[in-house]
Amino acid sequence: EVEKDKASTSKKPVSAQCGGGFASAHYDGEEGDALRYGIGQSTHGRINFLDKEQYPNITGFTFSLSFRTESSDGLLWVWANYKSFSRYFLLYVNDGLLQLDVKGHREPKSVVLNERRVDDGQWHDVKIVREERTINIELDGNLGGSMGDAPAPKVMRKRMFVGGVISRHRKTLPTLPVGFNGCIRSISVNSASQRFDDTTSKDLVPCSPSTTKALYAHDGGYASFDSSKTRQGIYPSEELSVQLDFRNMQQDGLVFAVLSGNSLEDKRLTAIMKGGQIYMTLVYKSEGIDLRDVPIERDEGELCNGKWHRIAVSAEATRLVVAIDEQSSEIPLVISAAARKSLAGLSLYVGGPSSEVANDLSVFSLVGCYSDLRFGEKTLYFEEASKINRAIVDGCPFGRETSVFLR
Repeated sequence: EVEKDKASTSKKPVSAQCGGGFASAHYDGEEGDALRYGIGQSTHGRINFLDKEQYPNITGFTFSLSFRTESSDGLLWVWANYKSFSRYFLLYVNDGLLQLDVKGHREPKSVVLNERRVDDGQWHDVKIVREERTINIELDGNLGGSMGDAPAPKVMRKRMFVGGVISRHRKTLPTLPVGFNGCIRSISVNSASQRFDDTTSKDLVPCSPSTTKALYAHDGGYASFDSSKTRQGIYPSEELSVQLDFRNMQQDGLVFAVLSGNSLEDKRLTAIMKGGQIYMTLVYKSEGIDLRDVPIERDEGELCNGKWHRIAVSAEATRLVVAIDEQSSEIPLVISAAARKSLAGLSLYVGGPSSEVANDLSVFSLVGCYSDLRFGEKTLYFEEASKINRAIVDGCPFGRETSVFLR
């Protein structure tokens, strides 16, 4: 049985890849296999043993991995009979402590490693060794716990999951621990290294080795700053301006938007990438302003070169100024101070729109990294966003040495 999530019903078109994808990504660790989990509810890696001779023996095997968690709870590894989830091995972080549950045909048995917490932001190595009816758990090279007279659950020997499971399995066993939020690397079964690719994983991205404060927005991802929560008192001027650094991985999607889902056709400001070019829209219906999809001319492929870029947009009384890196363009218009102030009071979206806006405007997320956000005269931090959806703060795996900045 091939276990997959239901086919997506999204209307999103396929966007061409930009800048070499993750080819130049930085990974945390020398092996280059550290992956970030937690983007979506069904984020996971799947280990498939293709040959019966590779199937691990449930009464004699070793399993190991290294992890760094961002949360005090999360599923690390599961090996089960997935159709009913009535028998399983579960390794997870529970309230900061590492725990192993094993369930056969009777009630599950558990081992909790309560000598030390593992939700400290550091890498930890865990190894499970099963020999006949005894299971030993090593943590960072030391024996952390043992389970005697351990059950021998009849699981699906050809498949294991790491970091989470597909949505169908979670519905089968709603009490499963939440998906892992953090990084996992160095996965091994019976001393054989295990790696994931697009066919054996969902929503996994490189684990960044450093804290960048940059946002990584995945497919369907965005950060939003709700006007009702973050706008009061931060606009001493009446000029509307947005400045943002970005490193896109696709040719199509929303860079940023200033709008309200309740008044899309009345007023909004958007910067959207189409085919690797930026197009600006400024709508303010009550003043007859209807600038839509105005192209900002650049050399072909210039914004899809795998480098960081900066966009700075300012709405002034008689013009819309759009600067990308060191090149500036002006779009003539007439807009009142009251209109600019009204626009500045709307919500700000970075990297993509909400699902409702995506459907209404037929625009979707621009997969990539975002940093150094300014709205008006205030710097905004992604960790203070009103909502983060399918995106990771401090999750950008690209360095900044190739940045092109307009200062």
